[in-house]
Amino acid sequence: MASSSRAIERDTVALGSPIALASEVILPAAATVSKNQQIDVADVGRVAANALLHPEDWFGTATEIGGESLTMIETAARFSAELGQPVRYIQAEWSEFEQRFGEEMTLMYR
Repeated sequence: MASSSRAIERDTVALGSPIALASEVILPAAATVSKNQQIDVADVGRVAANALLHPEDWFGTATEIGGESLTMIETAARFSAELGQPVRYIQAEWSEFEQRFGEEMTLMYR
């Protein structure tokens, strides 16, 4: 994860249920196939502000600001390491996920 401790701190309230309390991450993404990048919004803000304030430094460049691409199993393992407790990944069915977290959140992950 990009800024590991800060991202973990923010993500512990992911999807309306604190990961640290529930010890689980619930998403419809395939556990070992889909890879996702995690990024802290503060990191995005810093890069955007720097690009706006110093555009001459950014012309003709490409910058990777996302974290590592991790499977959901790998993501749960990172949460486990950062929180110092086991965190498991639960792969939800799309309909179950939408019922629990709503249409907007489901569309974000589709």
